[in-house]
Amino acid sequence: MPVDISNIVPISVSISSSGLADADFTSSVAFADLTDLVTAGTFPINTYQDFTSLDDIIALFGTTSEIYYLASTYFSNKTRSPTFTIFMKENSSVDPTVAASQIAASGVWRYNQFFKNGDVKVGNVSALASWADASNRAVWVSVSDAAAVTADSTTDLASVIAGLGARHVFQGFRAPSTLAADPTQGYPMNALAGKFTKWNPAGANTAITGEYQTLTSVTADSLSSTAIGILKNKNCAYFSKVISSGSTTGCMSMNTKSPSANGEWIDDVIGVDMLVNALQVGLFNWLVQPQTKRGLDAKNFAGAITEAGNVCKSYFDNGFLGAGYITDPDTGKDLYLANGYYIDNDPTEVESLTTAERQQRQYPVLNVYVLRDGAAHFIPVSLYVE
Repeated sequence: MPVDISNIVPISVSISSSGLADADFTSSVAFADLTDLVTAGTFPINTYQDFTSLDDIIALFGTTSEIYYLASTYFSNKTRSPTFTIFMKENSSVDPTVAASQIAASGVWRYNQFFKNGDVKVGNVSALASWADASNRAVWVSVSDAAAVTADSTTDLASVIAGLGARHVFQGFRAPSTLAADPTQGYPMNALAGKFTKWNPAGANTAITGEYQTLTSVTADSLSSTAIGILKNKNCAYFSKVISSGSTTGCMSMNTKSPSANGEWIDDVIGVDMLVNALQVGLFNWLVQPQTKRGLDAKNFAGAITEAGNVCKSYFDNGFLGAGYITDPDTGKDLYLANGYYIDNDPTEVESLTTAERQQRQYPVLNVYVLRDGAAHFIPVSLYVE
């Protein structure tokens, strides 16, 4: 019998890591209580489970729990199949910020945070908003307090959220009459979150706006023009149909703004979070890829600049960044960005590092300027007839 070559030249194969992957900004976590379960003892507290279908959620939570209501609208509107996680709180009095921190501390990263409507209140939303902005997580809140559309109300939940100026608490109004007629209608913002699964950062022209998204299984509210005006002032989304000469659309999301003090829309906030993560991951993977070293020289620094440009170009391709003009940071004149970004660095900058700076093993700061493409929501027309 011949001798196997492995006896003479044994080889141990090690598969190296391919680096980090971009975060999944369509992943979601919902926070449940033991009282939501159909059968007690089937879901230990302070643990989480991942679900891929609504049927699996129904098996544990039935079809009359708030967990089912908040999950069903999401599942009805998602177009891809991201991870949907449920975390079991210790009890119903656990503060939303504490619950969100607990799931994060367990090493589970989920972008969308879904709470039962009764969990997010005037008294705790400030802390929750601070946590969301600090950790770059999206908290989707559906407000069903009639005071939200009362002109002189300033202490209702929608008003408080609007006053915080937080970027990552996305709020939408659900008319109490709609909810009273159908208890499953309490979570229209979760339906909107589901629509954002259409945005594939690696795809072409996949970036979306939250405005005018047709929502499946969401009933439109009947709102007065006064109520709509109040909601607009509070940066609170609403859900309605559009009518023209007797023709009516399905239920659409409107006024999909973030309460951000920067005047951003929801898609602006999500897109920036995605781009920041993509830059971090792309540059990290570039830095560690050779498994030798990236030298503090112009050739290697040029590679870092190129990698940052490649990431930005991918966000131009997916539709988040757009061509246009910015003010040149060096000349003060208009600068046209053909691909929606500009990196104001020269590779030779690295050659000017001092000895102390070289000992820090740090490249010069990459100055990346990007121009968000935005989205057209209105079309004013001047029609001249003679």
